[in-house]
Amino acid sequence: MSGGTSNGTYKCIRVTFIFFNFLGIAFGVAMVAVGAYLYTEHEDFLQLMPKLDDVNVAAVMVAAGIVVFVVAFIGFCGAWMESQCMLIMFFTSIFIIFAMELAVGIIGFIYRGDIDNELNEQLKAGLLEEKRHKNWDTIQKEFQCCGVDTYTDWEAYYGKAQVRDSCCSYEGCGVRPDLAFDLGCYAKVKEVLEDNFYFLGVAGIVLGILQILLLVMTMILICAIRTKGTVA
Repeated sequence: MSGGTSNGTYKCIRVTFIFFNFLGIAFGVAMVAVGAYLYTEHEDFLQLMPKLDDVNVAAVMVAAGIVVFVVAFIGFCGAWMESQCMLIMFFTSIFIIFAMELAVGIIGFIYRGDIDNELNEQLKAGLLEEKRHKNWDTIQKEFQCCGVDTYTDWEAYYGKAQVRDSCCSYEGCGVRPDLAFDLGCYAKVKEVLEDNFYFLGVAGIVLGILQILLLVMTMILICAIRTKGTVA
């Protein structure tokens, strides 16, 4: 009875583990697809900042998706074939990823004020570079905002009271700063991001719990497979 119960528990954990990793494979594919979408549609904001010229969020998303796919595939195959070696590889990968996520989260929380100030300064520096003005036009039209903190930020580029036409309603209106959108783009983009913070926070907590569960299940599977091999 005890052996049957133990075997039933093992099978239940194994099936659940395989299911979670199947979802991980699907999630990895989805991340690659989202990365490709971002590459074609939403690269404008990062292109406003000089220091991020070499940063491609879409490429990072695609790379992360590939990593998730590969790790989940290893876990899936490890549980399916009951391979200790593959499960140990999966456990190590998940542990490293979890530790990195935790470190990034802690560093981001500690230095959130510095990060905020640096982003603001980089955006203002981007205003002075003409090659970024097309991206600024896209952002200002989409969010109906002007400048970084306020429309007067454009005075640093023009040397007088003037803004981009994308700051207001019609072509040629840039010479009338009083017609510009009141809200700065930095505040507007932060507002949009903060609207999604609750969802992102919940998603982060769920992801962390899932990773811990996967670590525990991996250890159980490795021990059970090892015991089964010893008994055999």
